[in-house]
Amino acid sequence: MEPGLTPIAIPQRRRPHDGWRGSFLAGAFPALAGLAALALGGAGLRWGWFDTGAGGLLLLALEGALINVTLLAAFLALRERLLRRRALIALYRRELGYLRSWASEEGLLRKVGLIRELNALGAAPLDLDQAILRETDLSGCDLRGTSLRGADLRQANLQGSLLDGADLFGADLTGANLALASLAGAAARGANLDRAVLTKARLQGAILSRASLVDANLHGVDLRETALDRARFARRDGGAIGESVHPSVDDWIRARLDAKGCYAGEAPVTPAPRTPGKAKAG
Repeated sequence: MEPGLTPIAIPQRRRPHDGWRGSFLAGAFPALAGLAALALGGAGLRWGWFDTGAGGLLLLALEGALINVTLLAAFLALRERLLRRRALIALYRRELGYLRSWASEEGLLRKVGLIRELNALGAAPLDLDQAILRETDLSGCDLRGTSLRGADLRQANLQGSLLDGADLFGADLTGANLALASLAGAAARGANLDRAVLTKARLQGAILSRASLVDANLHGVDLRETALDRARFARRDGGAIGESVHPSVDDWIRARLDAKGCYAGEAPVTPAPRTPGKAKAG
């Protein structure tokens, strides 16, 4: 922990049905009620207990009551699971908000753990603006739609991560590993991607306007559907601009770089595939 920082205690309210009682009501009780209903119904049908007499009608009423209790208990158990999941998601997101500016090793590990816990619940972080996540292992994490404006992701491992629709405005991804990552529709305007590894990353519909991609590895990346207005691919160091561009950059991008190494043009439109037709008779 960094000196001068005090851990933030997050109060957790204990509900009356937490603990073993809540577990019993949420799991065992519906199962027991269902088994009792099945047992009574099976025995009644086998031994002819369900007749028009008073005893038979009473057993039928008991059978119906057990079925109703089973359905109600199952509904309450499902509702309890959904409420617990929602409460955990809100708790983890709130704690991420408290920790996002912590740069200590403990803080970084905790933030990664919270992100993975959210993913395990089928959710993703919402607000990680200005978060410090440098050199963290976020490989395979789901960050779709997450706001990462101005986040510090230098040398972070984001291999195979999902960043579709994420807001990466001004984020620092210098040296980050984004191989096989999906950034479809991501807004990375002004982001720093110098020396980043983007091998076979998916960037369809992404916005990289005024982003810096100097020495970024773009092997296997299709940028024809990506907004590249004023994106920088090279720095002028006295030599020709083309000589300082990373070898993985496509020729159509090289041909549209200005004297400052920035992209100045529009991406070529991908031609539609031709449908083979019958040859006309001459």
